[in-house]
Amino acid sequence: MTELYEHNHLLTIVGAGGAGLRAALAARGEGQKNIAVISKVKPTRSPTTCAQGGIAAVRTESGSDSVSNHISDTLRAGRGLADEDAVEFICENGPEQIRKLENFGVPFSRNSENKIARRQFPGHTSNKNPARRLCYFHDRTGHVLMQTLHDQCRSDNNISFYNEFFVLQLIVEDNKICGLLAYNIADGSLHKFNSRAVLLATGGCGELFSVTSNSKSSTADGFALALEAGLSVQDLEFMQFHPTGVRQLGFLITEAARSHGGQLKNNNNKRFMKNYAPEKLELAPRDIVTRAIFTEINEGRGIDGENFVNLDLTGIKRLSEKLPEVVNLSKNYLGIDPARKPIPVRPTAHYMMGGIPTDLNGRVKYKNNIEGLYAAGECACLSLHGANRLGGNSLLEINVMGMKTGQTIGRETKNEPISSPADKYTGKWISMIEDFKDSSSNFSASKIKTELQKTMTACSGVLRSENSLNRATEKIKSLADKSRQIKISGNSKRYNYALVEIFELKNMLKTARLLTAAALERRETRGSHWRADYPETGAEKWRKHSLSRLAGGNPEVTYRPVTSIEQEEDES
Repeated sequence: MTELYEHNHLLTIVGAGGAGLRAALAARGEGQKNIAVISKVKPTRSPTTCAQGGIAAVRTESGSDSVSNHISDTLRAGRGLADEDAVEFICENGPEQIRKLENFGVPFSRNSENKIARRQFPGHTSNKNPARRLCYFHDRTGHVLMQTLHDQCRSDNNISFYNEFFVLQLIVEDNKICGLLAYNIADGSLHKFNSRAVLLATGGCGELFSVTSNSKSSTADGFALALEAGLSVQDLEFMQFHPTGVRQLGFLITEAARSHGGQLKNNNNKRFMKNYAPEKLELAPRDIVTRAIFTEINEGRGIDGENFVNLDLTGIKRLSEKLPEVVNLSKNYLGIDPARKPIPVRPTAHYMMGGIPTDLNGRVKYKNNIEGLYAAGECACLSLHGANRLGGNSLLEINVMGMKTGQTIGRETKNEPISSPADKYTGKWISMIEDFKDSSSNFSASKIKTELQKTMTACSGVLRSENSLNRATEKIKSLADKSRQIKISGNSKRYNYALVEIFELKNMLKTARLLTAAALERRETRGSHWRADYPETGAEKWRKHSLSRLAGGNPEVTYRPVTSIEQEEDES
């Protein structure tokens, strides 16, 4: 028999990455007690740890840069799809957030004046010149950020961690969140968390693609939880492909490498960015550089005719001092010393700019709201990034919105006894698990996942068309049918990752269907969404956000307008 345990927490946070931990600290700062943080991996293995380049925030005390420049750069990079109120809010809160992180103990790199050092990054400008806007710690910014936030949370007895728990279902009654049901990976037991508020901070969905910079845990779990609760997800067609992922392996060579003087070269040893962005060159925004690399490869100018180009860092002085992580990764995984030889790179699935729509307080919003449900981080869609994210803005967003959402929950959630809703879901999940154990088919989750990744990479990846997206749609349907007949290879309750892989696969299949449906409906090229059959940007006609949901098991795509400051003022 599967054991069931109950827990009572005022706030339950799903995800222990940067957004989740920052929210926990902010809620605690508002006097909130009894906070749970659930994560399917150890917090220090969160994808936030892998972020390298830095946090974008303007220095307010001096210099030629300004918050208005940061706002303009973010809106420009978003290709007309970023909501202006969200952009202003995040950029204006950047300087304060850096001060708070410094007070927490984040060891930012320092300049000769012992102030926080800043570096240039693609797309960040001041008076048309590159701006030094990103605060960083060498090329390990995410690592030190996560260590610091985790230490702060662990030192507070009011924050409880449930590591290696997989959330199966949100519990909703009368359009109000009541908690969730989770599976303990360590022993196979089920756990019911009764809560007044739930925050989804589960990260992205890079595992949908064969080559990704994301960790193995980025399997669209938060999107699927929202969809199962009847909610819509926004702008899923905008999956960002980072231009300089290491060939085949996927992990990133940070944009800081290009900021310090790294050059992209094709098979003719030509610096080809001169043909695509003659002014900004390698410091152009990600969508431009990604398309340039993809075009070079498609037109036969990849290195030795293969599917990669070279990133040449040999001209950078003190490379090991400036980019130690890049040097270590190159030597350990490729056997290449980047001070002597170029690094083979190609675009890699990196960041989902869409997600669960929220307001500026982190409340899940738009028509079918659920009281007490919040979202923050990559699984949320504040519409900050629009169709193309600027590097450095993601770490900024998870800290600003983690703080703001935690503060909102702390103020809105009353410290009263927590009721236990009726148990409507445990029996369903136990039956499902037993069905997988009793199945006589030969289908495995890992094989279906590999097929899904190949399909998404080939048909819904960097370059798309109506034909490729229709092929993806049919293949995803076929794989979903197969997934219902999967057999678990092993009945152990302890660390049964075969079962966890099934849970993840089901989440990925739901999200893949809606990503492909939204990409099929958007008949234009905009930012990271590149349609071979619609190569032009659709101007005002397509300047709108997609909203996708499962209606009767089938994708349904509707739209809402982009928010401008004028609209906000008119409405008020």
